Amino acid sequence: MNEAEKRLLALLTEKLSSMAGEIHNLTKRVQFLEEKLGETQHLTQKVDNMVAQFKQKRDEQANANIPSSLRIHGVPYVEGEKLKHIFNNLCLSLNHTPAPAIKEIYRMNLNKNLRHSIVDPIIMVKLELVRPF
Repeated sequence: MNEAEKRLLALLTEKLSSMAGEIHNLTKRVQFLEEKLGETQHLTQKVDNMVAQFKQKRDEQANANIPSSLRIHGVPYVEGEKLKHIFNNLCLSLNHTPAPAIKEIYRMNLNKNLRHSIVDPIIMVKLELVRPF
C-alpha cells in the first residue's frame, strides 16, 4: 500500500508539475497578448485621429469648391422690395426647394453715372456653407 501511495504521489506530482509548466507558458502568452493589445489600442486611436483629420480636410476642400455667392441679373428694382422673398420665389420657380440658406443678400449700389440706366442693379447673394457630407 505504501508503494502504491508513492507511485500515486509521484504521478500526481508529475501531473501538477506539468500543469504548472503549462500555466507558466499560458501566463507568458497572456502577458504578451496584453502588451500587444495595448499597442493595438494605441495604433487604433492614432488611425481614428488620422481618419477624423482626413474627413475634416476632405470636407474643407469640398466646401472650398462649392460656390458661396451668386449674382442675379435682370430682376427689376422695386422700392421697398424684400430680396429674401424674391430669392425664395426664384428658387421655387426653378424647382430648387428648399432654397439655400442665405448669409447675406443685397443689391449693388447704382453708380452715379448709371442712375438713369435702364439696367437694374445686380442682386448679390452670399450663401451659408453647408457641409455636403
